[in-house]
Amino acid sequence: MAKIAETEGISVDDYVGGAPGHSLIVEQATDHPDLNGKYASAVWRLISGLTHPSPLRMMSTSKHGDTVDNEDGTLYVVASMNLAHTTNALLASMMTYRHATETLAARVARIHSKR
Repeated sequence: MAKIAETEGISVDDYVGGAPGHSLIVEQATDHPDLNGKYASAVWRLISGLTHPSPLRMMSTSKHGDTVDNEDGTLYVVASMNLAHTTNALLASMMTYRHATETLAARVARIHSKR
């Protein structure tokens, strides 16, 4: 790997620290002058919580009541999604989708010439 990285001009620091996190990949893949990649990254984080919920993320992005300590050591809290976060996630999703479909249409519409 070190030889390949050196040949390709990739710094050791770029691969020794491990792979980037998924949110960073989503952010960089969607960053565009018309769309801030951080929006898509935020949407990814919120939606990924549906498949593997994060209690910390839920508590920081929702409206919730007081946490109750149950006798069996579990916690109980009633939470509902914050409407502002939901609205922002939907808007960012729609902008990201629009950008993706426009990019695809531009690529499909290109005239390819044979050499």
